Amino acid sequence: MCATIVSIYIDKNWPDDGLPLPQPPLKFKIDYLYRHKDQFEFKPLTNTARLKNGDLYKIIFTPIEKSYVYMFQTDSKSNKIVQLFPRYKFKGVKLNNSNPVIAAKTYHIPKKGISFTLDNNSGTTETIYFIAAREPHFELEQLYKEIKIAQNKTIGEQQYMVEAATVSGFMEICDKCIKVLSFRHE
Repeated sequence: MCATIVSIYIDKNWPDDGLPLPQPPLKFKIDYLYRHKDQFEFKPLTNTARLKNGDLYKIIFTPIEKSYVYMFQTDSKSNKIVQLFPRYKFKGVKLNNSNPVIAAKTYHIPKKGISFTLDNNSGTTETIYFIAAREPHFELEQLYKEIKIAQNKTIGEQQYMVEAATVSGFMEICDKCIKVLSFRHE
């Protein structure tokens, strides 16, 4: 497995202008994993991966400190956005994935021993957004509520809302606290 660990260097010579020192980004160990439906071993899921209908994938992360995590997924064909974390149920399975996440605890998304399965909506780019903050992010939670409402509107309105959320909305909310992973669903 290939883990990504974020680290930061803090300049101890920060000017003493009376402003608080900026906080370093949150640190996580994150594994994005997949396996083809006819194989048994999971491999690292990267931006160059090409998955097919029925292939499995999951995300495993461990926060270094207490934080709030929000994960979303979109596909380029349907323009639907789905919240992966926090999530309390998925297809009838009780998950109880909630915020805040606890330091040093490992989280399996969707759940330990369970993976997401790619649907038959091939020919798309799937994008996963991993967003972290030290406090609850009410603006982000409100944005997702608005997106869920927009997904019930016409295709044009829906596409505009999802594009606004993923392209600018997430980035404007937190351009330094987001990790984006995209892969092909062929």
